[in-house]
Amino acid sequence: MPTIDHDPQERRPEGPWPWLGFWALVGLLWAGYLTLYTPNWLALMLGFGTGMMFATWAIDISGNRSPFSRKDRAPD
Repeated sequence: MPTIDHDPQERRPEGPWPWLGFWALVGLLWAGYLTLYTPNWLALMLGFGTGMMFATWAIDISGNRSPFSRKDRAPD
């Protein structure tokens, strides 16, 4: 099995904070949209369906791991 070369000094963001900030921003954008505009229900349902398909695909390729998964847990 080949060894992957990586930088041991690499720092990555830890914890769910970047994701929580992202979802807070998305929630604010949705609230603003629904407050300021008359909703186009067909477009909203198309967007919802697309998001669900994207989430299903992401869960499938990630082995059902989320950004909130513990790093020290053994893989399933």
